[in-house]
Amino acid sequence: DAQAAKNNITGSGGASPDIAFGDTPLQLDEVRQTRERLIQMANVRYSGSTDLSSTTLGTLENPQITYVNDSLRLSGGVTGYGVLIVDKDLVITGNVNFYGIVIVGVCPTCPGRVEQGAGNFNLYGSLLVANTTSEHSDEARIKVTGNGDFFYSSSAINNALSATFATERWREVL
Repeated sequence: DAQAAKNNITGSGGASPDIAFGDTPLQLDEVRQTRERLIQMANVRYSGSTDLSSTTLGTLENPQITYVNDSLRLSGGVTGYGVLIVDKDLVITGNVNFYGIVIVGVCPTCPGRVEQGAGNFNLYGSLLVANTTSEHSDEARIKVTGNGDFFYSSSAINNALSATFATERWREVL
């Protein structure tokens, strides 16, 4: 049940629950604007419902922005570094490791659902699942029935953000 699952979330603190909430509310409009900018910078784009297995979505040395304008199924052997944006459902059915930022949903017509079944899904970074204005049922849902570990990692997030910026030129001032 939902309450039992909620009580399985642990962090490194001592209180229960030991995961603190920030004081600054996340604004959906700002998230949508950021999503749009990231999509414009995407290194890899998939159109339509996409199935991927035995694939690399960016590396530690070269993180990338991957955009799927529909549903994405990761069926195992997938490793990624960077930013992953999925408009509809993200379904994980095999062993997947991702280091960075995963954004699911967010647009007004995107359901924003994550389902993880068989296999192991390890996310190091941040997961954002949102859509408060969609007409879809079960919107903004995370359903984990397999082995899923979600670790907030500022290091993985910073590495993902390096995919969005490049040094064009620099000048040293003495």
